Amino acid sequence: MNKFIGTIPKNTREVVKVELSEFNGHDLLSVRVWTKDTDRPTTKGLTVSVKLLPELLGALGAAEVEARKAGIL
Repeated sequence: MNKFIGTIPKNTREVVKVELSEFNGHDLLSVRVWTKDTDRPTTKGLTVSVKLLPELLGALGAAEVEARKAGIL
């Protein structure tokens, strides 16, 4: 199961792609940097078990709160 979720622009040459996948019976979340010109993944990124998604979302939510407090978002 590979399910493309979305793309986030990173810069003029790269994007961040979010995907759900499965490997050896493990459900995974991949947030990886891809090049625009070759449409290939780079070694930069994060792949974790889908089970960690709630914790990851919590940490990202906390980062958003702190960024807003600091006036940088």
